[in-house]
Amino acid sequence: MKIYLKIYHNGEEWIAYNNEIEIKAKSIKDLDEMLKNYLRKKYGSGIKVKILMEYDYEKFPFWIIQYHPFYFYRELEFET
Repeated sequence: MKIYLKIYHNGEEWIAYNNEIEIKAKSIKDLDEMLKNYLRKKYGSGIKVKILMEYDYEKFPFWIIQYHPFYFYRELEFET
């Protein structure tokens, strides 16, 4: 199963989301764990998941884009 998410930081916490999911956490590590727990509850255990996260550039401060043409792209793979 593949899941595509946008990710950004609102100044206090990381937020990963799409049309169905919104997970918030203080750290990337906590975000990953919360996402795993959410998917385990939703789909059960034993499911192989690949998560592709792209930074949400619409939430990136416009003035800094010239200095940082990209922020980051993340991939996670795990079994629920």
